[in-house]
Amino acid sequence: MRVLKTSQINNYATVTIASSGLLDLTSGGDAVGGLNGSGNINLGANFVNSLGSGSYTFDGVISGTGIHYVDGPGIYTFNGNNLYTGQTYIEPSTATVRINGFQPQSPVLLSSGTTLGGSGTVGNIAAYGIVSPGTSPGILSCSNATFYSGANFTVELKGPTAGTDYDQLNVRGTASLANATLTVLPAFTTPVAVGQQFTIIANDGTDANSGTSAAWLKAPRSTPVATGSRSAMWGARATTWF
Repeated sequence: MRVLKTSQINNYATVTIASSGLLDLTSGGDAVGGLNGSGNINLGANFVNSLGSGSYTFDGVISGTGIHYVDGPGIYTFNGNNLYTGQTYIEPSTATVRINGFQPQSPVLLSSGTTLGGSGTVGNIAAYGIVSPGTSPGILSCSNATFYSGANFTVELKGPTAGTDYDQLNVRGTASLANATLTVLPAFTTPVAVGQQFTIIANDGTDANSGTSAAWLKAPRSTPVATGSRSAMWGARATTWF
């Protein structure tokens, strides 16, 4: 289906694209409720915007140089290896966006109140909202990661192995924390050794890391939790994430 000009689709309609289907937005961007299916979307230099409040899963591929906006309060999961080079912009709302595919060419800007998760790969992350890798433990990879004041990095700890038992942000560039908040959620189902360390932000070791975090650990008072290279107890503050 080709959209010949902007605003031809109902802004709250769920659009399902079959595996053989194509939504062609090269002549005009449009807003939808949400995207389902496994077909293709060609943005050209335009945009697609999701406004719905439901739960949506898109397994297809989005291509073009345009922008992918998410404005709605829904849960949006993208599993395809998207090719679009424009920004993924999660605008002010309560949206949760989970990216499980490989799209390192698209930077992500998430606004206050929004959540970025998933176990895929994105470009640079600029976070004013919540970064919470995985769906339940997972590894989210990015290029540079910049957390602005007011942002939050949320990690689950269930055992000793990154991706399987606990969340990790794999940063291939620089990491800047800017005194953002770290929320650690211990819910161990696999035993860990005394002194176990959790690398919740993994860096390639050649790029700069800067900033500190105020961390609140949600755990029983008797539960020691290691965050990076520092141990912390319930109610204690950790000065760094590494």
